[in-house]
Amino acid sequence: MSGRLLSAVLILLGASGCATLSKEECLVANWREIGFTDASQGYTQARVAEHRAACAEAKVTVNLEEYNKGFEQGLKNYCTVNTGFDLGSKGAAYPDQCNEKTYPRVRVGYKEGQAVYNVQRERNEVERQLQDKREQSKALTEQITQNRSRADNKALSSSERSKAEKTVSALQRTAADLFRETGELEQKARSLDTKINQMRASFQQR
Repeated sequence: MSGRLLSAVLILLGASGCATLSKEECLVANWREIGFTDASQGYTQARVAEHRAACAEAKVTVNLEEYNKGFEQGLKNYCTVNTGFDLGSKGAAYPDQCNEKTYPRVRVGYKEGQAVYNVQRERNEVERQLQDKREQSKALTEQITQNRSRADNKALSSSERSKAEKTVSALQRTAADLFRETGELEQKARSLDTKINQMRASFQQR
């Protein structure tokens, strides 16, 4: 990295307050411990470039050998079946730092998590539909109230009141259909909730 580019990086880090290490921390850094912590928290080894930038002002060089040793140890904490499940269930990307040959259980957990995520997406869509139905129901209730008021209004002509009565009847039929559809969606939502809970419980029991 050129001096000019490094300076620009340092300025950006300082301005945004996102330097990974302070000057004081750089001066006393235990790079094996830092590598261990980074890996345990799910960072990739690209994180070391941020440490280099953060410590450049203090003229401290990252001990890459020690960092990598710690990082490899930290991966043992992070690259677990539980991590795979957690990431998969959130729809997050697969953690490429977890080599599948070394940590095959991560993929197992990730696939099970993805299955939960897919059901959760379906559940979210049902919730969106339910919200639409509730808004439609609210609007229908207001329309029924308005038209019933017109139907009862003696100041209106008989034809106007009759028309309002017919509108109320039509709206009530629509409301009945909407009520049935909402009930079906609520039942589906409960079923999906049960399925998600069962999938999570099944995973936890392993």
